[in-house]
Amino acid sequence: MATIFTFNARKVSRILDEYLVYGGFPEIYDSDELERKEVMQEYFRTLVQRDLIERFSIRQEALLKATIKLVLNSLTISISKLTKTLKDKSTVLVFENT
Repeated sequence: MATIFTFNARKVSRILDEYLVYGGFPEIYDSDELERKEVMQEYFRTLVQRDLIERFSIRQEALLKATIKLVLNSLTISISKLTKTLKDKSTVLVFENT
């Protein structure tokens, strides 16, 4: 006996869009928009802290976080733009830490 699957294209499209934006994290799907953002921010903080800062003993945490945010928020980024921004951020961080 053949099984016929029917689906709503709009619903599938919405679910795919959510998956592409938020990933496959289970707690995301039962959450409202504010909770989703909070969960994603917590994942980001945990990933940066444990997987990068602690693992590689990074001392300039603020610079690393600024770099990651710059790259993630840019559709395209050139090495020269990244270098210039990092130099600017480094200068600001040096003054902030003195």
